[in-house]
Amino acid sequence: MAFVLEDLLIKATGDRSMSNRFIGNNTSPFSDVPPTYAWFNSIMTATSRGMLEAASNGKFEPDTPVEGADALLAVRKLAAESK
Repeated sequence: MAFVLEDLLIKATGDRSMSNRFIGNNTSPFSDVPPTYAWFNSIMTATSRGMLEAASNGKFEPDTPVEGADALLAVRKLAAESK
């Protein structure tokens, strides 16, 4: 979901620099997502812009499906962000 949101945000804003803004970070705010993780940049883009949130335990849980209500909320935040 984070990857899709990041891709749509890049297309909507034309800001291609966000596709690698977090690459090279040495630390991650999520214990289950190391900075070398393939989707780390997408996760950081989506969470830093408030489109997605970490679980209550502080983990991002990238392999957990996004529930319908959370997906709709993320899309609404994406729409607001891209205006």
